[in-house]
Amino acid sequence: MTHTGAPRVFRFFLPEIICGWGALVEAGRTTRRLGACRVLVVTDHEAVDSGWIAELHHHLEHAGLEHVTWDAVSPDPRDHEVVTALQVYRATDCDVIIGMGGPAAMDTAKAVAVLSSNGGSVADYDGFDRVTQPTPPTVMIPTTIGSGAEIMQSCAINDTTRRRTVTMLGCALVADACLVDPRLVSTLPPELVAAGGFEAIAMAIEGYLSRTATAMNEPYALSALRLISNHLVQAVDAPGDQEEATALATAGVHAAVAFSNTLQSTTAALSGLLAAFLGLPRGAVRGVLLPHAIRPWSSPGVDRYLAVAGAVGLDTTSVSGEWAAHAVADWMRALGDKVGIPAGLSELGVGPDTADRVALGATRGIDLGSDRATASFEYASHLLRAAL
Repeated sequence: MTHTGAPRVFRFFLPEIICGWGALVEAGRTTRRLGACRVLVVTDHEAVDSGWIAELHHHLEHAGLEHVTWDAVSPDPRDHEVVTALQVYRATDCDVIIGMGGPAAMDTAKAVAVLSSNGGSVADYDGFDRVTQPTPPTVMIPTTIGSGAEIMQSCAINDTTRRRTVTMLGCALVADACLVDPRLVSTLPPELVAAGGFEAIAMAIEGYLSRTATAMNEPYALSALRLISNHLVQAVDAPGDQEEATALATAGVHAAVAFSNTLQSTTAALSGLLAAFLGLPRGAVRGVLLPHAIRPWSSPGVDRYLAVAGAVGLDTTSVSGEWAAHAVADWMRALGDKVGIPAGLSELGVGPDTADRVALGATRGIDLGSDRATASFEYASHLLRAAL
């Protein structure tokens, strides 16, 4: 029998997290500790061109590790790319996989790990806990901020046959370790710093408010919001500043921990589809959508917005949860104006027809997650049209 008020049993999975200025130097030691002899590095052209992959190679070699690099990941990773990377992994007898770059590189690395020991195709693992066999050790090293891919127990791969996104979910997707080095963030252009900051804001707020959130999520969510509210504008204005870059990278880690082990929201699903359609960073799109998702909020949980509002520095003395929700939406919009996040989807070239196509794709093709009341075409279409 379930007793009212009884503590809820939950599980919480995270990788080992190594975060701080210069953390990349730990790559060789960390990977060797996982039993590596020969490492497959899965990455993208941007990480190669920036010089970070060359530094990674140096640290691996210093630790006595051989390495093979596959750098053909596209921004929207495809199933045939996973297959090609897997062939390289097997042909070169690698035993540990590093995903370094943006979320596409890290998601591809996770998918290679799954297929290497479980067989089959990407489509076989669409959904929750479909992976049954242990995977080889993985290490994730983000070169962007705010995606959370280095920490999340998920990856998204484009199924080119069925023309839909396959989302693998479950503890098997959690990396063994992740290295978050703010130096990598400090070289990003300001628009990507801003987009990453807004992606982290969305993860923190949605992780805190999720119906599946636990006491493990909450402190990380509020910490992320405090850091972002205090440092995002400065980090965008001076992306090379060590203190600001470190604060923002730390905020991204905290936001990802807050959002980890919860279910995807409607806003996150729509943002991902629309960003892929527009070829834009997801954080920029999510920053446009989230204030509109917040404003009509009405439920018994609305009082939780008081803590969110307080974390971003708003005065919550003698105010209601509904007021706090609107104040948080206004704060996001004002912050967006300061760092160059568009005020509406129309500025990104989105019209009503596009909005409806994306809403239909999201409600048909993606599990929209924890808020079932909003997992409908009607809600998704309304949200997108409100954000035009």
